[in-house]
Amino acid sequence: MSFFSEKYDTTWPDIYINLLKRGIPIHEYGINNWLLSREDALFVANECKNNGIAIAGGDVYELLDHEPEPAHDNWYCEVNTNESFNNYISRSIAKTIEYISTYRHPRGFEPYFIFVPVFELK
Repeated sequence: MSFFSEKYDTTWPDIYINLLKRGIPIHEYGINNWLLSREDALFVANECKNNGIAIAGGDVYELLDHEPEPAHDNWYCEVNTNESFNNYISRSIAKTIEYISTYRHPRGFEPYFIFVPVFELK
């Protein structure tokens, strides 16, 4: 069992999946997620906030020959002790938006982002 499944509810509701469909599905590569361009990632992050979804962190990818490759960059936002879920949503989304807005790939590739969503605290 992973850290995230122990601490967070990791069942993805349809509303979240529908937001991700703006991106590129990468299931065929063994990753149950979608790559989001910077513009789409910022849109999805704002919609997550509007729909009560926190983002525990995420990974950065690049496309090489049309295949996703990890860029070995990421961010995370842990829940503070006694923090309300609503506060965590606001704080995690703010951190996500800041990271995505300012991220520059070290080799100049266009970055793509994947999220680790949190729908409720266990």
